[in-house]
Parts: sequence; structure tokens; C-alpha cells
Amino acid sequence: MFIYIIRCQGETLYTGITTDITRRLRQHAGLIAGGAKYTKSHKILSLEALWSTPNDTDARKLECALKKLTKNQKLDLISSPCKLTSKYCTGLGEADFMCEDPSLYSVEDLISKHTKKSV
Repeated sequence: MFIYIIRCQGETLYTGITTDITRRLRQHAGLIAGGAKYTKSHKILSLEALWSTPNDTDARKLECALKKLTKNQKLDLISSPCKLTSKYCTGLGEADFMCEDPSLYSVEDLISKHTKKSV
């Protein structure tokens, strides 16, 4: 399971979980059906932070904990995503989550690949 934070239009942040980050970003970008209501009205700009865990329960706990953070706390976490459990989600074990590289999933690349296929 992946837990992610994306930056949207208006400098807002959206947090979610998924089993397939590429598919979910494509949904949020409106390239395929199934995006969140929020991202339909707030265009996604970039994937800012990404974590993974093999456990669905832990993913949901982390998503819930992230949604309780203030925007400033989320921005701080985006700048140092590996301090996730030591600073912000202390009830969750650090060994349960892996920091992933969000730059591997470029929203712009997903959109341009979709556009090329459509032409």
C-alpha cells in the first residue's frame, strides 16, 4: 500500500492511500475514471511525498494521522519525509513504513504519455 501527499491548485495538499500509485495519480489527474471529488475541482500539480507499507491497516492509520496534521506540519514533513514517525506519527513504528522517491512518479510525465497515446 502507498500513502501519499499531492500538491494541488491553490497550493493545497491532498492525502490518500492506494495499492497502485501510478493508476491513482492518473485518476486524480482526470486521465482515467475514479479520481477523488477534491482533485476534480483542484488540479493536481505534483506528488510531494510517498511512503509504502505491506500492511493495509498500517496504511490507513498513517493516512488518518497525516490528515490530522496542519498544512505547515505537512510541508515540514514533505521536506523531510523520513522523519515521519519520529516527529509526527509517534504511535506508528518506523520499521512499518518506507520512504519512497516521489520524483519517480511525475504527474507531468503521466499526462504527456496519456496525451501522446490519445493523438
